[in-house]
Amino acid sequence: MFRLDRAKVMFAQSYLKGMTLEWFEPDLLNSGDPADCPRWMDSWVHFIAELQSMFGPHDPITDAEHQLEHLWMKDAHCVMWYIVDFNRLASQVQDYGDGALRHLFYSGLPDRLKDEIARVELVSP
Repeated sequence: MFRLDRAKVMFAQSYLKGMTLEWFEPDLLNSGDPADCPRWMDSWVHFIAELQSMFGPHDPITDAEHQLEHLWMKDAHCVMWYIVDFNRLASQVQDYGDGALRHLFYSGLPDRLKDEIARVELVSP
């Protein structure tokens, strides 16, 4: 849709808000020599790299581990949403065995489901 990277970058920047906009604003408002513009102004790849380096997760694997260890299903939520969130995070962590993932999954379930699992396991032969 955009013939030039600069147009694509400017379009994306029009949606920036808050701290992200404030980060890019000094360069956007600079009316000096166009040769002094940062590389990200004319390159979509460099613009995305700048966004990710400044505002992306510092350590995505550790962030996923932390989120996984603190994930819990709220009483009013559907279990499917919990499963989707759990699987999304579990796919990002490293060196977690099945036992550890099973423990984290079970720990995040509400007590009513844990009780139901225990009841089913007692009835099973």
